[in-house]
Amino acid sequence: MRFNIEEVFKVDDYMHFYSKFLTEERTKLEVENILSILKLQGNEKIIDLACGFGRHAVELSKLGFDVTGVDIMDEFLSLAIQKAKDQKTNVNFLKKDIRKLEYKEEFDVALLLFTSFGYFSEEENQLVLKNVSNLLKKNGKFLFDIPNRDSRATKFSDSVFEVDKDMMIDIPAFDPLNGYLNIRRIIIRNGKRREFEYSMRIYNLTEINKLLNEAGLIIKQVYGSWKKENFTPNSPRIIILAEKI
Repeated sequence: MRFNIEEVFKVDDYMHFYSKFLTEERTKLEVENILSILKLQGNEKIIDLACGFGRHAVELSKLGFDVTGVDIMDEFLSLAIQKAKDQKTNVNFLKKDIRKLEYKEEFDVALLLFTSFGYFSEEENQLVLKNVSNLLKKNGKFLFDIPNRDSRATKFSDSVFEVDKDMMIDIPAFDPLNGYLNIRRIIIRNGKRREFEYSMRIYNLTEINKLLNEAGLIIKQVYGSWKKENFTPNSPRIIILAEKI
């Protein structure tokens, strides 16, 4: 199944349905967890990949870190730049495809968060991780957040986001042969209906560990949620702290 990033992450729809969940309080808590997991000293150079509208990047910049945020969506980047301006901080936001990064050992830390991985072919997904490895300095740290296939493969059900009278409905179907989750999405806004389909690859820990190792990244710690709970097969998320060897 094809993946059209501008269709799946249409910025106006994304902000309409998700904004009330992505609060400043939630972002600050997530950044506190990021700092706790990474054990940062304060002088690290950080790149936030697929940064969206910049909520993590801006918060980290406010804390004094040298932050670069990259995303492929112009509208997200415009929102991110305005957010940084409003909060009187400086982030280097750039339009880049994470499959085509050309950085070489420039960053101490890379972030790829909030289910921003798995939307491409197997080869392109692996290329993203190789690019992460290339951009990190030796012993650089990579914080990576994805759904856990083992816990979710038999539990996928329809989901509904409702804002006022608008609705976003996801109808998932998991293909166990190739590990892709195929999703039919229906959006009803202002009395108009839009429908499309997309797919994303979801991984278990064994699979993602193999991909990371092939990219020169070694897992140092795995959590099952942002509460830093120990990872188990039933954990909803795979939150990985990896290091470049």
